[in-house]
Amino acid sequence: KQGRSKMSTNTEKVTELRERGNECVRAGNYAEAIIHYSHAIKSDSSSPQLYSNRSYAFLKLQQYYHALEDANEAIRLDPGWAKGYFRRGEVEFATSHFGQALESYRRASQLQNDPTLLECVLRANREMTRQQKVDQQTPWVGAGIGLILGVLVVVGDAIIAKESVLTVSSLCAMYVGIIFTYSCNHLKHNFGCH
Repeated sequence: KQGRSKMSTNTEKVTELRERGNECVRAGNYAEAIIHYSHAIKSDSSSPQLYSNRSYAFLKLQQYYHALEDANEAIRLDPGWAKGYFRRGEVEFATSHFGQALESYRRASQLQNDPTLLECVLRANREMTRQQKVDQQTPWVGAGIGLILGVLVVVGDAIIAKESVLTVSSLCAMYVGIIFTYSCNHLKHNFGCH
């Protein structure tokens, strides 16, 4: 009987701490919410809901590493619970890991039929597509800017300076070659070519 009473007291304590944390979240006091959820987790480390709630509070404070850790722990504790995957997707989306967010949202929507989750899947897919387009354009812009800057430095040095720093034409050619090589390597790295 004493074991049941102690367990009941612990459950009440965890519930009270969780509710305090929830109140803090509603009030926008995320740091204080984290403290309450952390104390609740010390008393009951098997609750995926507590980790999920704390993940949300960490996310609101842009503490992405901790938010992701808690989301992953919620998933580990209950792999069949959609909200754990949703929390992980929210962190991944906030950190611009749109492909990973898409997978987390998809998994959540497989576990729970919810229009909000479907909207998250569509949003992550749109952002992933947009990011892929930007990534395809960025290397060319970077390479072009690098080449233009290299030529401008050499030409500017020859025209503006009273005494050219790059006096030997082979040094000028070498500088342009270094800039060109850097630009090409930048392209290869971003396109995965070797």
